[in-house]
Amino acid sequence: QRESAGFSVSGARVLEVQGDFAALYKPAGLHSAAIAGRDNPSLERLLPELLPGKNAVLLNRLDQLTSGIVLAALTAGAAQRYSELEDAGQVTKEYAARVHGCLEWPVTVKNALDTDNTKKTKVLPQEDESPLRWTRVEPVDYLADQDQTLVKAMIHKGARHQIRAHLAHILHPIVGDPLYGEGEEGRLHLHHGRLEFPGFIVQVAPEWP
Repeated sequence: QRESAGFSVSGARVLEVQGDFAALYKPAGLHSAAIAGRDNPSLERLLPELLPGKNAVLLNRLDQLTSGIVLAALTAGAAQRYSELEDAGQVTKEYAARVHGCLEWPVTVKNALDTDNTKKTKVLPQEDESPLRWTRVEPVDYLADQDQTLVKAMIHKGARHQIRAHLAHILHPIVGDPLYGEGEEGRLHLHHGRLEFPGFIVQVAPEWP
C-alpha cells in the first residue's frame, strides 16, 4: 500500500500481462496520468512499482472518477501497433454504467464532440463523420425502484468524457456524475470493464453491483 497526499492508491493493480501489453486496474478516485508540476497520486506514477523494469507507457486514460481497465505498452512497437489497431477500428472498449431513467432500447449516439473546453465536453448537433467516435448504448437491466438503468456502453476510439457527455445528451446521465448529471453523493457509476483487440482480451467487473 502506498500513501501520497493522504490518498491510498493500494487499489491499483496489474490485471494481466499478454505479450507486450499489460492491463492495469485503476480504482475510482485515482488519476490516470501524472500532472506536470504536481505530486498527485496517479496510475502513471505507480508504473515502476506495478511493472518493475518494464518501461511501461499508458495507452489510454480514464477520468479520475471512472474505474476499470487502463492499458500499458511495454515496448515502443506495442504502442505503435495499438495506435494502428485503434485507427482501424479493431479496438473495442466496453463500459458498464448506471444511468437515470428507463432506457428501453439500444441506441447509438453519433453526435460530434467539442473537447476544447478543458473542463466540460460539449455535444454538437452534427453527426461525427467517424463511427469510431460514436457511442453504442444497450440496456442491461431496469431498476424500477430507483428509476435507473444498468447499461453497456461500447466505443472504439474515445474522446474525453465521450460516454458521460453522450449519455447526458440523450437524457440518461450517469448516476453520480457531478459534471453532466445531478452530482449525487457517492461515486460515478462508470466502469471500463472489457477491452479487446486482436490477440488481446481482458475484463474486470465493477466494484458496485
